Amino acid sequence: MALLHNFDDWNIKKKALHSSQPDILFKEGQIWWCSVGVNIGEEVLGKGKMYRRPVIVFKKISGTACICIPTTTQERVGSWYFPFTTRGLKRYAMLHQIKFMSVRRFSSRESSMSEKDFLRLKKTIKGFYGL
Repeated sequence: MALLHNFDDWNIKKKALHSSQPDILFKEGQIWWCSVGVNIGEEVLGKGKMYRRPVIVFKKISGTACICIPTTTQERVGSWYFPFTTRGLKRYAMLHQIKFMSVRRFSSRESSMSEKDFLRLKKTIKGFYGL
């Protein structure tokens, strides 16, 4: 049975996010709660009222946009996932779900990756995408 998604509710929330003008300062390697939304097929979903999940700021593109990598706390293995720990919590960066995002989707900073883990993540991304 197919999982039913509330696209109409997400579209209402997405319109509000689009019209917002947040004043957010962010850096590469930080982890932010982000409204990733309701998506299609194998695309990662957000959870809760605002369809959020933690994402890693992988590359800052401008003061209002970046490339993000969604994370999960569900144990994952394989080349699509990058394990790391922050604030004592084991997480997995979902390398196959990397996405360009507006900071209008951000709600609050959750934590930061260690410099060592962030450097390892960069190296792993290059290998994963054959860069």
